[in-house]
Amino acid sequence: KNYSKIKQKPAYMLKKWVLKESIFKFLNQKTFIPSKIETNSFNTFTKVLKLQNKKFMVGVCATDTTNIRLFLNCKY
Repeated sequence: KNYSKIKQKPAYMLKKWVLKESIFKFLNQKTFIPSKIETNSFNTFTKVLKLQNKKFMVGVCATDTTNIRLFLNCKY
């Protein structure tokens, strides 16, 4: 495998991890083994959010990711 991207960009590694977690949850698997989850075969979406001066990455895996909307600053 080519690990040059990982060494150059920590954000790349974080994005891959978040995508693998979302695929794991989408497939409802019992054991999370990141090395066995291929991210290129699924419809996924990632977004970096800034909330209260902190950054968070959100990952979604779904059959259709074209209409994903994020609602921020919702009051309950």
